[in-house]
Amino acid sequence: MTESSYLGDGLYASYDGQIRLFTERLNGVHEVFLDDRTLDNFLHFLSGVGLLGSFQEKLKEEVSESDKDRL
Repeated sequence: MTESSYLGDGLYASYDGQIRLFTERLNGVHEVFLDDRTLDNFLHFLSGVGLLGSFQEKLKEEVSESDKDRL
């Protein structure tokens, strides 16, 4: 399993063959697992509400910036 990454607003993510999203609440840890099919459906949802393109562009910009840092 990968080390947990903080996403913001109390939400964390890790990966062990599927994405695990989780948050700690007063009555314990709440988890959601995104297997390949669920992740694909979520990406389809983002596309349908017009958000996927903006996320893809932001990711491309971040990758380009990290490439510049390596040079």
